[in-house]
Amino acid sequence: MLLISLTSTVLAESSPLLNTIAPLQKTATVAFVVTDLKKPAHPLLSLNESIYLQPASTMKILTSIIATDSLNHQMPFKTQLTGYGKQEKNQFSGNIVFEVGANPAFDDNGLDHLISTLKQKNIDTINGDIIMTKTHFDSVERIPGLVWDELDECYATAVSDISFNSNCFIATFNNVDGKIHMDWPQKNQPVKLDIQLADDCHDSSAANTHFPAYGYGIHLRQNPLKKPETLRGCWSKDLNHIQLKRSVHQPESALKAALVSSLRAHNITLSGKITETSVKPKALRNISWQIREKSPDLYQLITKMLQKSDNHIAAHLFKESAYQSQKRRASWEDAQAHGQHILQQYKLDDDEASIVDGAGLSRNNRITANQLQSTLIKIYQTPKLKKLIKAFAHQDAIDSTLAKRLEAIDTPVYAKTGNLKGVMSLAGYIDPFGKHPKAFTIIINGNKSVGNEYMELERTILQQIIDM
Repeated sequence: MLLISLTSTVLAESSPLLNTIAPLQKTATVAFVVTDLKKPAHPLLSLNESIYLQPASTMKILTSIIATDSLNHQMPFKTQLTGYGKQEKNQFSGNIVFEVGANPAFDDNGLDHLISTLKQKNIDTINGDIIMTKTHFDSVERIPGLVWDELDECYATAVSDISFNSNCFIATFNNVDGKIHMDWPQKNQPVKLDIQLADDCHDSSAANTHFPAYGYGIHLRQNPLKKPETLRGCWSKDLNHIQLKRSVHQPESALKAALVSSLRAHNITLSGKITETSVKPKALRNISWQIREKSPDLYQLITKMLQKSDNHIAAHLFKESAYQSQKRRASWEDAQAHGQHILQQYKLDDDEASIVDGAGLSRNNRITANQLQSTLIKIYQTPKLKKLIKAFAHQDAIDSTLAKRLEAIDTPVYAKTGNLKGVMSLAGYIDPFGKHPKAFTIIINGNKSVGNEYMELERTILQQIIDM
């Protein structure tokens, strides 16, 4: 190991890349590995490759392998309504079990499909209860190591059996004659307003803490731990309208409200209640019917996870992989152990690494550039995994996290981005289907401005990797 490290340092010192990243190294730890995939035994360049760092969303590359090895590729999640009872004319007498099944793609359209299909069975009245099950995951629905002031953000939503509209909603605010009016759809999650109008609220400096809205004429903060929650701050007088994405605190309550509305819209009367249970229903007899809502296939979910950096999908894939393996409610610790078990099968495990959440959002995650680079090489070399490369963000992936950043790069680049305050990462492939394929990993942990400093250099860095 020492010999490899010394050799890597010599290679790094002889590379123009070292000069390029020198400004970053003044205030940050920069880990870098570049490998010729035709000769992967010895890296072309490596620097700080064995230091454990926060990887941010490049963690999702590991999650893509864990999910690929653990979940059904055609239907990784099952969302279904099951009727137990009897139907006489337009009345169904009995209970209906509603299993969302942790499906991260389940939304208003999926709910409407289930209820409209129920209506097609000529059911106008349900004499019984609708029981929503929560039997896949434990009750800890927030990612361990999440920062408290991100709890209301849609990139940090609840990881739950009940996933509905990504457990996210949009709140609208309008400035009408000097007063702020709010359209807040989640009535069971009330919020107060304490917003002052001013001539100018713009602040171009980098924030030290997290804000729901910051800059561009507005500066708002929200404390999710103080009830009732209050959205307070400054609003510039010339700003007329904003929309904020907010996290749903209690997904089961949001789904109940939507279910009531959908039943009403389809003229179906429910005589009983909508309840929830974390106990798996015993094998019941008298199954009258079952209606299923298909989830996207696994590759579609992984593609959205990697190209859009979707934390909600990533966390659900990570935890559901453990559930389907052990056939009982999965905790975060179960998911972590299962993830390491899958990586061990590919010789990618690291006992000293911390793989906490599958999304890269936890501030407790720690991996090395070596482990991430080895993962990229393994994906490239393994036939059943190689398809994952096309799921990475790339020049032709419209609206991906790299779409605009790669506009000036002609050589094909497939990569996963990562970004948290003080963390910047990028890992992927150069020309993976061409004559000179390379894999590269960049992980940077530094000050609050390191992301902006890296972005000024990224185009040069990528071109220098291409030219190696």
